[in-house]
Amino acid sequence: PPAYAMRDSTIAMVEDLYASPDNAVMLSQFGLVSIDWSAGKAAWAKNKPMTCEESMVTLAKAIKSARSSTRVFIYANLVKALPWMSPVRKALTNPAYSGFFLRFGLPVREYHVPRCDAVNTTVCSVFYHDQLQTPEVPSLCTGWCDCGAGVPCGEYLWDHRNGTMLRQFLIDEYLAPVFHEQGTVDGLFIDDFWCSSILNGTNACTDPVPGPSEIDKYSTTDMNLTTSDILAITKGWLSTMETVQKAIVGAKAYTWSLMPGQSNANAMPLIVTSQTCQPILEASCQAANQYQNLPLLAGITVNLTTQSAPFLEQQLAAFLLLRGPHAWIGYGEWGMVWP
Repeated sequence: PPAYAMRDSTIAMVEDLYASPDNAVMLSQFGLVSIDWSAGKAAWAKNKPMTCEESMVTLAKAIKSARSSTRVFIYANLVKALPWMSPVRKALTNPAYSGFFLRFGLPVREYHVPRCDAVNTTVCSVFYHDQLQTPEVPSLCTGWCDCGAGVPCGEYLWDHRNGTMLRQFLIDEYLAPVFHEQGTVDGLFIDDFWCSSILNGTNACTDPVPGPSEIDKYSTTDMNLTTSDILAITKGWLSTMETVQKAIVGAKAYTWSLMPGQSNANAMPLIVTSQTCQPILEASCQAANQYQNLPLLAGITVNLTTQSAPFLEQQLAAFLLLRGPHAWIGYGEWGMVWP
């Protein structure tokens, strides 16, 4: 039941800086800790094969051991299939799951991204992948980056036109920690989205272009995807998200993207400023105030030069006035990463 305790109303996103289990006691002081895939990357990327998911669960267990009431989310992605996650790697190396992934377009040609591994250049894949946020040699990996036998490291893409089979795999295997690690993993930060100019509007898809978000801007060209293909995959992704989120809530867990304003995992909290304070507070006095029934995610303005919070008292007061039974406040205007 909600207790309105301020310590339990704080949130932090964990990236690489505090990712070690040695920092679990410090992290457990927050009410909600969301562990990013990059947390501990310098360590797990050296493993052969890589152990990103195992690293997140280990950190979650350490935080829960330090304070069991802290809620812990871990990272998942239903747009990108990241092979540093063990279940994704298992699927990429199993021909029975080949329909789960988008492919480079035919005929084979020189694409905008390499098909083959940067070190083991004879290891190539027919499945589309870029390297925008991929562990690399020599900065992270020793010798070579191990994403699985015959799998060049990169950001692959789920093909949501596959429908029911893919969704069942995602729930049963890829997202298993939120269902089978109950008491350790309380929810997920589900990242990225698909965007269709037909469905979402011609000016809506700017991250970077119509298609998958945060991926090489020529990805749809390299996959020979038409606007109709992008529409079909976007609709499939929306259906997948609906199915997955219902299953997660049914398991008494939650996702970041179910919070108001977080539907595309933008990690952008509500920021109350001197210009927005009055209209936001007035709206909260209406009977339809969404924060009485849904979670509030609020942020604190930070001066990055001085590492100070110039409006801490005002923004904290606004948070207390706005909040309902479920609310969290964290550091910064985007990302919620504690300094």
